[in-house]
Amino acid sequence: MKKIYLLIFLLFQFSYSFSQEGFKFGDNKKKITIPFKMSNNLVVASLKINGVDLNFLIDTGVENTILFSLEDAETVDFKNVEKIKIRGLGSGDAINAFKSSKNTIALKEYTDTNHEIYIILDQDINFSAQLGIPVHGILGYHFFKNHLVEINPISKKIIVYKDAKTFNKKKLKKYEELPISIELEKPYINAKVKINNRETIVKLLVDTGGSDALWLFENDTTIKCPADFFDDFLGRGFSGDIFGKRSRIEKFSIANIDLENPTVSFPSANSVKSVELVEGRNGSLGSGIMKRFDVVFDYPNSKLYLKKKQKF
Repeated sequence: MKKIYLLIFLLFQFSYSFSQEGFKFGDNKKKITIPFKMSNNLVVASLKINGVDLNFLIDTGVENTILFSLEDAETVDFKNVEKIKIRGLGSGDAINAFKSSKNTIALKEYTDTNHEIYIILDQDINFSAQLGIPVHGILGYHFFKNHLVEINPISKKIIVYKDAKTFNKKKLKKYEELPISIELEKPYINAKVKINNRETIVKLLVDTGGSDALWLFENDTTIKCPADFFDDFLGRGFSGDIFGKRSRIEKFSIANIDLENPTVSFPSANSVKSVELVEGRNGSLGSGIMKRFDVVFDYPNSKLYLKKKQKF
């Protein structure tokens, strides 16, 4: 048994695969409501890992569950710990981490008793001050994979439904339905952007862990940053700082919904060189846009539902 202190992080991507039984519902439960806080456009929920209360980002943009060492935080006991190296966004090298299996993680009555967790010990990765609340890690794909998950930014509640029948079908008719593809345990959609007076279909990662509205990857043909931009620091990944350009484009369209002149970040090629990108990916759809909708993720049926909210 080994004690590891926790630290926080904001943005993570890497591609280790593993199997879990997954989250299960408590007895006689058909849906579970989980309150959350929103900070810097990000969804932060309370949970327990091996009985210890912690705050985690709910993030569709990562595969695995991540913990970060945080000074003055409670310790968590882990079993079956092994040392590994991981690489992610940023221009630096891979970093050291630990992998631990057979952990219990619970969000109210939504529980997984055989959960695999990656622990990051880099003391420089600490974003609690930027978010204004303590955040100890990230919960990704395994939270979403087996059930319908609704995220409502107005009520600040996550509702997990045991199956599609539990969700009110009449209510669902008020939503725009989009197909998604689950690739490398992350959801992708097709959308349309208008840049430099040219419309282009783009394949985007749906990333609730990204606080920006939209990220686009420049190429030699259709995706070019507009002439009016400024260089900026975009964030920090596991492999270092992420830099790029910030600008606006004429239009972003998803389903039958148009957003005029959204802000867009264009990360530098050097910042994304270490990330394993799925074929055809052109960028990410972040929480700067997603927070404007009541969203229902249906991974089992490869669907995403959007309904415009007051913040739209």
